[in-house]
Amino acid sequence: MAFTTRLTTLERIKKGDEMAWNQFREAYKALMFLRGADFGLSADEKEQLVQDVMVSLFMGNSVFRYDKSKGRFRDYLKTIIDRRAIDIIRKRVTEHRTTGDNGETEVASDDTVLDEKWDRAWYQHILAQALDALRGEIDPDSFQVIMMLLNNAEPKTIAETLNRSVENVYVVKHRVLRRLRHEVARLIEES
Repeated sequence: MAFTTRLTTLERIKKGDEMAWNQFREAYKALMFLRGADFGLSADEKEQLVQDVMVSLFMGNSVFRYDKSKGRFRDYLKTIIDRRAIDIIRKRVTEHRTTGDNGETEVASDDTVLDEKWDRAWYQHILAQALDALRGEIDPDSFQVIMMLLNNAEPKTIAETLNRSVENVYVVKHRVLRRLRHEVARLIEES
């Protein structure tokens, strides 16, 4: 089952449920890494970013500041990730001053570019969650058809590769993509 930002999951985190924290970390780690890359963080710094974000969430756990009525969860999470990434950059610059190296790396300076990258990464994250949810609901052959379609394979090629008729590929495409769109829309609504 895919991890989502449902209020029930957030409530489990708020109550200190360790399993919910671990699920959250694993579900959002790749997204945090992508955002860290946008800030020019090294591999070690990206690992630190994940830890810092989790600590920030844990420290705020007693009040868990996210309030759905005040905005989207993805914006809340992005703010936390961005603040921790900037903290890491500041720390790097301070540490490198003693060595004569400025410690700076190239970072997209335009907020619009960073926001666009965040939105793309978020939608990729949502798609991955939706696909994960569908994986458990449909047969493996149909899932393979969808994955091949999402990787731009032609229906004729898919049919030949999987020993199916082209018509069957189109039926699976129509049936499963409709479910995938529904799942993506549901996850977007929850975020």
